[in-house]
Amino acid sequence: MQVVEPRLEQAAEEGGPGWWRVERFCQIARWVVVPKSKAAPSCIIGAMTQTHLIIGAGYLGGRLAALLPGERHLTRRAARPGVIPLDCNDAASWAGLAALRGKGPALCVYFCVPPGQIDARLFPDFLQRLAGLGAERAVLVSSTVVYGRREREVDADSEVSIDSPRAERQYRVERAWLDHLDNARVLRLAGLYGPGRVIGRAGILAGNPIQGRADAWLNLIRVEDAATLLKRMGEMAQPARVELGADGSPAQRRDYYAFLAERLGRPLPRFDQDQANGQGRRCDNRKTRQRTGWQPAFPNYRAGLAGLVAA
Repeated sequence: MQVVEPRLEQAAEEGGPGWWRVERFCQIARWVVVPKSKAAPSCIIGAMTQTHLIIGAGYLGGRLAALLPGERHLTRRAARPGVIPLDCNDAASWAGLAALRGKGPALCVYFCVPPGQIDARLFPDFLQRLAGLGAERAVLVSSTVVYGRREREVDADSEVSIDSPRAERQYRVERAWLDHLDNARVLRLAGLYGPGRVIGRAGILAGNPIQGRADAWLNLIRVEDAATLLKRMGEMAQPARVELGADGSPAQRRDYYAFLAERLGRPLPRFDQDQANGQGRRCDNRKTRQRTGWQPAFPNYRAGLAGLVAA
């Protein structure tokens, strides 16, 4: 027999962009026994109080918060009882982490701050302070940009290919995270879209040409699926060091933009062809699905755009 954690109720509340927040939640887990033949990937088990920290509770982090049950304390800059304001670029704010000391064995940290908003000079010191909490799990949201732009299929275990300043910046954040924190994990996400964020919509409505090759590959994941995968990595007792979050259905850009233009009632877009960059990577999520048991609710862009863009 194997013990796994049950599905927990969801409570909807979305965070906003801007100030980086730490949100604290309490969750009571219960024992659930399933036959070993239907075993799920390993996850946190037992009756315990689990505390979750979300650093950078914006577009993705806010949706992750909605999946984590329990007490919710949200803030931007104002400090209130039960709320811990935190800015990883402001050392003076790190003192707020002291409120979480002693919770390490039941603490899971999710870091959702874009690398462009991280001060590389202060980040190692911030991670040292974070490491002092002794969190049971620490999951960093990264990007598939670290796999590079060359034409190939990649999965969670593929070698990185650092071929741009953006990829280099992202990979440095990954390395610092893995080097400074025990039980650290990385989730590399494809292009994130969802309510209020449809890739290419503004350009098509404006009639602008699309930059790049029409036959280049586009790898996507809807924000709700990214949140469920991120939560899953925080639940698992023995997750892989790196996972890849994508819908598993790479699309050529001409097909995606043609579909989007049709939904918006606009003419087919023109592409500013740049043959030098090649078709790019194609993200395969099968290894991640096998290891985590996660399944995307939106397995391709057509399913994901339904309800987001008028037909």
